[in-house]
Amino acid sequence: MKYYEYNSELDKIEFFNSFTGIETVHINGKMVSKRFSITGTEHKFMIDSSEYKIITRYGLFKSYKYNLQLLKNKKIIDLKHIELNKKYRLIVVVIAILLIIWLFNLINTL
Repeated sequence: MKYYEYNSELDKIEFFNSFTGIETVHINGKMVSKRFSITGTEHKFMIDSSEYKIITRYGLFKSYKYNLQLLKNKKIIDLKHIELNKKYRLIVVVIAILLIIWLFNLINTL
């Protein structure tokens, strides 16, 4: 699901995240970064001779919001706080509960 789009003069930067935790960054439709994240990560990429970075932070069980910072040459050029939809929140809670149950069962078998 696309959560973020930034349009510069010539380039379109898009940020996607799946409910499985796979984050991807696309420049003009081409994927330039792919990372797994539960609570956030950093994506680094180049456009022409400029260094860009997207920093994601996710308020797991707190705010259910994505905080995204877009940096160009180490300076913040855009900042977004994106509230996740209720369906996504429900999926995250169900996965967390299933992981807790699995870990509890694993510990009890040791």
